[in-house]
Amino acid sequence: MISLDNGDKLQGDTTTASKVDYTIQGVVGTTLSQQANGQLPNSKGDLYTSSADGTVVAGLTLVNTNTSAEAVNLYLLPSGGTARRIIPKDLSLGVGYSLIFDGNIIQVFNASGEILYNPAGLTSADSPQFTKLTTSGDIELGNASDTTLHRVSAGLISVEGSNLIRASDVDDTPVDEQTAVPVSSNWAYDHAAATPSASVHPISANVDFNLYQATDLVVMTVANEAALPTEGIGVGQLCFATSELTLHICTVSS
Repeated sequence: MISLDNGDKLQGDTTTASKVDYTIQGVVGTTLSQQANGQLPNSKGDLYTSSADGTVVAGLTLVNTNTSAEAVNLYLLPSGGTARRIIPKDLSLGVGYSLIFDGNIIQVFNASGEILYNPAGLTSADSPQFTKLTTSGDIELGNASDTTLHRVSAGLISVEGSNLIRASDVDDTPVDEQTAVPVSSNWAYDHAAATPSASVHPISANVDFNLYQATDLVVMTVANEAALPTEGIGVGQLCFATSELTLHICTVSS
């Protein structure tokens, strides 16, 4: 509630004249009444003047009818005193938005009637529950900066800049020789069915010993199948291509 004495005034202004409707309700003496209504001017002007001590303003409603956001201000001017702000300076009221102020709690609603600003005077010490919550920016979870939830696009969010993996991102179909993202494509990699490189080497294309005897079971390693040695290698020498994860045995001396 806002208590007014005789001659006290409520004042207000907005960015664009005649684009923000206002209504003021309260109690004069013992009578409930609509105390004033109109549209905010674009410079500080009187909205309501109390005609008696003990006048109570129970609620003040603002509605933006403009096609762009308005910066609204409300003031209390005591009789013979100085006007003081009673809501945040230049409070932004979006297109179709409304504001309700009872002298203690400010509530801002969007054009769909959803509460956007400080419902019921909630603070960080409260544990509110919402059936639907809409934010216009990022969410800082449990800390001022180290766990930032961000909307990347429809249905996709990131935490500290890293996109979360959705169920639709997971490829659960095994694909031989698949090395691209998502990694889950490799969960059932079939090495036996993998198609080897078409390059010709004196080393066999797969580990079919075919009665050849490996030499001391010493395994050479190369970066990939294209790098398999073509000379200076003997029959039975094992060679492992790390990129393709394939093991080969030399069948022809070179």
